[in-house]
Amino acid sequence: MNPHDSLPDLEAMRLGVSYQFKIKIRQWSCVLRPVTVGEHMAINAEVFRLLQEASDMNTAVNENYLLAKGFLKAASKLDPASTQEPRLNDFLLDRMSVDEVLYAYKQYLAGTELVNPELESLPVEILEALVEQVKKSPSAVIELSSLELTNLVRYLATKSG
Repeated sequence: MNPHDSLPDLEAMRLGVSYQFKIKIRQWSCVLRPVTVGEHMAINAEVFRLLQEASDMNTAVNENYLLAKGFLKAASKLDPASTQEPRLNDFLLDRMSVDEVLYAYKQYLAGTELVNPELESLPVEILEALVEQVKKSPSAVIELSSLELTNLVRYLATKSG
C-alpha cells in the first residue's frame, strides 16, 4: 500500500466538511470538487504548453477558456486519484459555448470560495461601503462575491443597533 493513499492529516482537516458542490446551467447540473495543488499545476502547465504550440492562439480569451476547461474536467472527477473519465469531458465541453464554459467555471470558483477553510476578513471601511451600496440598490447584493457576502453578514449580525 502506498503511504500517500491515506492522508490522516488531510482527512482530519476536512472532517465533517463536504468538499463537493453543484453547478447548474439551466436544467443541467454537475457535482464538482476543488482541484488539488498537483492538478492545479498540471492544468496550468498543459495550458501553457498548448499556448506555446499554437502561438496564433495565444490570447487572454483562449487562455481563460483553456484554463476553465481544464479545471472543470479535473473538478468533475470526484476522486483526484481516479482514472475514471471526468463527467465534464472534452466531448461535452467542446459542444458547449464559450460563455457556457466560462459561466460553469465562475460557478466552480464560487463553490471553491465557499469551502475555503478561512475566508479573510474585510476592513470595516469596506464593509460600511458595501452596506451603503446595498442600501442604495438592494439588487447589488447579487453581485457580491462569497467573501464580501460572508463578511457583510458577519458584520451586520455582530453590529449593535
